[in-house]
Formats: sequence, C-alpha cells, structure tokens
Amino acid sequence: MSSRRSRCSGHLEKRVKRSHAHSRVSGSADHVKRSFRRERNAFTACSPIAVSRVLEAVDTIPGTKQFILLVDTSTGTVTPEDNAAWTFDADLAILRDPAVKRIVVAGRRCEDIRVALLFAGVDETKIVTRRDKRDAADALIIEDGPETIAILYELYSEPVSREVVKNICSRLAAGEEPTV
Repeated sequence: MSSRRSRCSGHLEKRVKRSHAHSRVSGSADHVKRSFRRERNAFTACSPIAVSRVLEAVDTIPGTKQFILLVDTSTGTVTPEDNAAWTFDADLAILRDPAVKRIVVAGRRCEDIRVALLFAGVDETKIVTRRDKRDAADALIIEDGPETIAILYELYSEPVSREVVKNICSRLAAGEEPTV
C-alpha cells in the first residue's frame, strides 16, 4: 500500500522504508545489530514520547551505553521553527543511569538539549556537544569490550545519521582514540 501514510511523519510509508533501507531501525532491544563486538542501534525520534520510549528500550539492554542525539531539526542555521522546547517533555532522566558513559548531543540546538539534560539531572561530565551533527562520532569514548551505541535522530537527520554510523565503524575498525 504505497499510498498509506506513516502515522508519525506524514510521509508515504514506502518513502520512509526506502530512506531506512540500509539502517537497522528499531524501537526495542530485540532488534540489535552486532558490529565490531558492539551493539549499534539507530532510532527515529519524532516526539518526546518517542524519545522517552526509545530511551526506555535501550536502557533495558545490559552493559554500558553511549548515546548520540541528533534530534533537533536544525540544518544550516537556527530558525524560529527549530524549537527544542519539546525535549523538556521527554524523560531524559533515564540517561542518569550509571551504565550511560557518554551522551553526545549534536546539531545547532545542542546547547538547548544539553540544558534539558541538565534539568533532568544528567551528570554534566557525561554530556558532550557538537554543533555539526557530522562530528558526533568523534566524541564517543572508544574502549575495548562490548557496549551499546545508540543513535537517536529525527527523520530529516537520517542521511547524517548514516554518515555518523560510517564514522563510528571507521573509528572502531581502526581502534582510534576519541577526540574530546
């Protein structure tokens, strides 16, 4: 049914599926892709409820975790339409979990989302911001051993999320140290 619209985004279901053809997109811990002895999850986030549900799902995965949040709608410059107020409605307190080592917030509204994380009680030493979403992978902590790296992105950041995943895979393959 190519004319059926996706409930969350308003885009044709076929177009949404095509845009995610090379990504493993899931909403629960049951859909995990192994890559270089690490779990890598990419989630589409389109509302505070969606973000909260995804954070809950990832939180149930045992072991240490790192998050990359590409959830603001900004692209080149910040405009009045790029409103990050919804992040204060998301249950970001889930990220206070001691198993969460790093939270990378990337995008033009990264500092606004950082403030929402601080209001939720997240330890400021875990939070790293990058204005350019493409630089998000550089802020991860690369160590030996299994861990979960979860990327939450809004629909229009999907192409950038693919670049971030490629950068993560390159860093993991090279055993590179983080640039923080």
